[in-house]
Amino acid sequence: MELTYEKVLEWLEQYEVGADVVDEAVAGLSEKHLTTPPSSSKWSIAQIVAHLVDTELVMIHRMRTVMAEGSGMLTAFSQDAWIKALHAREIPIGLSIATLRALRNYHASTLRNLENDALIMMMERTGTHDVDGSVSAFDLLKKTVMHLHHHTRQIQDIRNNQ
Repeated sequence: MELTYEKVLEWLEQYEVGADVVDEAVAGLSEKHLTTPPSSSKWSIAQIVAHLVDTELVMIHRMRTVMAEGSGMLTAFSQDAWIKALHAREIPIGLSIATLRALRNYHASTLRNLENDALIMMMERTGTHDVDGSVSAFDLLKKTVMHLHHHTRQIQDIRNNQ
């Protein structure tokens, strides 16, 4: 499949509203609801949102490495270690959402400032992930969008079951 400017814009538009999607998913929840995990082996909603920020940091780094350098080694990270060691449950949900919004706005601005052909060229560039193998910047953009939607469904499930 040939990558088109329209296809990139379609995914970019979903990417840009991600923080709003999360904000809506947590709207009206009490502090207790946000910080209480559904079970001892599951993350709380606050931890899920902090994980989205952690992942955003990693994914933006990966996308920008591939786009700017045209290659690169992209390493996996231990999401559970980040959540536990960095005390994600204590991070205020508003701060997490604001950070997610700022990161996405910054990266989306970069993408939107590229001319059509330059954007396609950069989205087609690939790096090598140490687990997933060769991935393009476009693959990473799509994965980031889908990852956020996966976790907002998880948040909705927690809301519905607590």
